[in-house]
Amino acid sequence: MFYEPLKTIKVGGIFTRLTKRIMVLAIFIIILLIGVCIEQCQAISNINYLISDYDYTNQKYTWPQTWNFIKSFDNHLSYSEAEQIFRHCIIYKINILVPLARMQQEQDLIFEREGNTNNIGWRKYRCMGYGLYKNFRRDGKKFYHYGGYQIQVFRGIKLMRNAFDEWRPGIKKDVLDLKIKIKTDNAATYALYRYNPFYGKHNIYGWKYSAGGNKYFMEKFWLLKKLWGIKIAEKKTK
Repeated sequence: MFYEPLKTIKVGGIFTRLTKRIMVLAIFIIILLIGVCIEQCQAISNINYLISDYDYTNQKYTWPQTWNFIKSFDNHLSYSEAEQIFRHCIIYKINILVPLARMQQEQDLIFEREGNTNNIGWRKYRCMGYGLYKNFRRDGKKFYHYGGYQIQVFRGIKLMRNAFDEWRPGIKKDVLDLKIKIKTDNAATYALYRYNPFYGKHNIYGWKYSAGGNKYFMEKFWLLKKLWGIKIAEKKTK
């Protein structure tokens, strides 16, 4: 009895093509990770230059890409809540990863962090950390002027853009935890300090995980940028 050799050849061909695609994807991801790591080290090591203007304002993303990326983390953001972020980023020309990194820094809303015991409603209420210091007390309780998901997203992203547009060469900004004034090298870095006047060199509030500075924000930004690149690459090879 003779076996048909063509089937074996065909299967081998499929595996060969599949192997090549996996290798191409692996090489692409390695190159991407190396580039991101180099850029990350350069940015975080220089308090005057944390992020490029391009990374801060990059508009090369679509709504399907954004929604697929957000829901891939199995988080608590609904379709409409994610769409609000996307819509305001388009209006104010802000990279979608900037508010997502801010939400992760402030309230771990993009992916969960072990140890965060705050309920989801409270985390969404203060999701962007906007107006954190503009609070007042009444009957021993603390109220926030700008609490609420929609207000946080709208005002937070609007401030990100306004702060970016404020920058001029030579303008100085206070960095409160370092107790210095610095001349930021570009508009995006100035905007980060304008939004949050801490670098984060020290664990400001004594928390195990300090969410108080732009160094921590940048760690989240680079992580999300790396994951975005990987997920887009995976999508293209399917």
